[in-house]
Amino acid sequence: MLEAVDERYYRSSVAGLLAHALYDLGRYDEAADQAAVAQELAGEDDVFSQVTWRTARAKLHIHAGDPTAGRSLADEAVALAAQGSYVELRAESLLDLATILDEGGFGALAATAALRDALGLFERKGDRVSIGRTRERLERLEPVRS
Repeated sequence: MLEAVDERYYRSSVAGLLAHALYDLGRYDEAADQAAVAQELAGEDDVFSQVTWRTARAKLHIHAGDPTAGRSLADEAVALAAQGSYVELRAESLLDLATILDEGGFGALAATAALRDALGLFERKGDRVSIGRTRERLERLEPVRS
């Protein structure tokens, strides 16, 4: 519908979110298509869309076996998100970075650090659902302590 009326600003955000959803469903080609739409339409000052397409593409690079490219895009996304005032966007970009670090073979220690940073942001925001989700991921990554 947004494409039919030639709407660009919201469409870049929706396409980025859709890319993530399609990735999570294992529909990687469609996710790549939507990430490309988001990248093409995202304005330079549209931090949300700029972060979202980068994190979607980063995960696609990991899936395709290119962890270096994935890490680079994820790092860019985290840096961009840190410039804005969107606490949840910063935290979500850190969650994606943790995925890239873990699945890309960069180590559980680095992924844990990103998750802890995200957890702190979610706690600051009071986002209980994301706090619980992040703690579960931390428990899976952190070694068992006696």
